[in-house]
Amino acid sequence: FDIIDMRLTPSQITRAVGITATTVEIFKKLGLAEKLLRSGFQSKNIILYWNKRKLNRLSFDRPGLLGYQLYSTQPILENILIDHLREKNVEITRGLKLVSFVNESTGVQVKFMDEEGKIVCKKYDFLVGCDGNRSFVREQLNMVCDEEDYAGHFLLADVKMDWAESNQDSHYCLTEDGYVMILPLPLEGY
Repeated sequence: FDIIDMRLTPSQITRAVGITATTVEIFKKLGLAEKLLRSGFQSKNIILYWNKRKLNRLSFDRPGLLGYQLYSTQPILENILIDHLREKNVEITRGLKLVSFVNESTGVQVKFMDEEGKIVCKKYDFLVGCDGNRSFVREQLNMVCDEEDYAGHFLLADVKMDWAESNQDSHYCLTEDGYVMILPLPLEGY
């Protein structure tokens, strides 16, 4: 099998930070849970604010939960997976963009384009598209994905900051105009 990524390098930016209990379970099955837990930050509580006033502390220590919310960055998570693949002698082929595929009785004919515009053809038993919310694979298969745009705008930033509040907890600051989430990250950031 091949793993193809049209990006030339692994992600250098964070697009998401929360790691679910389901993801931790998958990493356990892969034998990677310890690496994931060491590389992330375990927040045990959410501190909830309304108009700059502290309202309550909500604990993740509940039945059915991990006992914490795990936060990490996308580059850290990707590097754990890339290292695991290398240990299994699997390399990621980079710089190929999927341009077409045809499902045949003997497999799937796939065409990629490299960064110089050259077409690369391959044949596989299966094609698995992990190409995100604007999936080319889903589009080509005419698979409808019920999704909605959020009404607001989001800004995500990895920052270092000094402040009087706990850096061991997640902080959700709500107002009538919107909200800010301050989440602890590994490497002394938020």
